[in-house]
Amino acid sequence: MPLFRKVKTSDEITTVAGLAQVIWREYFVPFVGEEPIELMLRTVQSAEGITAQIADGYEYYFIIIDATTAGYCAYKPNPKTEELFLSKLYLQKEYRGRGLGSEAIEFMTDAAHKAGMKKIVLTVHKNNQQAIAVYEKAGFVKARLVERDLGETVTVCDYVMEKRL
Repeated sequence: MPLFRKVKTSDEITTVAGLAQVIWREYFVPFVGEEPIELMLRTVQSAEGITAQIADGYEYYFIIIDATTAGYCAYKPNPKTEELFLSKLYLQKEYRGRGLGSEAIEFMTDAAHKAGMKKIVLTVHKNNQQAIAVYEKAGFVKARLVERDLGETVTVCDYVMEKRL
């Protein structure tokens, strides 16, 4: 069973950004392309981007198994909409397929319940069939397809998925 340890220090934030560099390039480039990944790594998944997100209310957690960091996840509760935004769930290659993603979803579902949220929402790239399958198995449904402008002429097409609690 994994341990979820909250990311708190600037060194830990730097570690998360380093994990993102490895995981995102290995996993996402084949179906998203290099340009969007490099943009996300420079902005949202940089140490500065993660620090800004934490200041904005996001909570980041290391996913630790057998004293090794297997990946990370992040979420942000929104009391106004009573939704928890499942922002990130990323595992290193050697830890995928072990049920850790499902356990991380369960961890974030527990956080949503504790925060009084009524729904969990997330976005997932339309071509990320492996992640879509994990989310559907956990009770999420596709709500809509959205195209997002990431800047620098980069756009992505994601499903918004949701799970009512």
